[in-house]
Amino acid sequence: MQSFILVIHLLLVVTLVVIVLIQPSEGGGIGAGSTFSFMAVRSTKNALTRLTAILALCFFLTSILLTVVETISNKRKLDRLNHIPVSNITTTINQTV
Repeated sequence: MQSFILVIHLLLVVTLVVIVLIQPSEGGGIGAGSTFSFMAVRSTKNALTRLTAILALCFFLTSILLTVVETISNKRKLDRLNHIPVSNITTTINQTV
């Protein structure tokens, strides 16, 4: 399950980067910004802004989900270690020495 979430997470990252790079600039940069194309780009800008927000939300959710899955996975590993009898560990250590 963790690998599936990780693949989704990476796809979200790539898509988010592409969507951010596709967006038109605000015109606040050096020499950028044309007043003639302002109204023509507005509807596209709104759709890309919404898509960016949705992808960012999904990115944060998958990040949190990956953290939770990893924590649960590590907790199970630690629980397994707690069930190993101490006598077996000391016997193994004494045999290797």
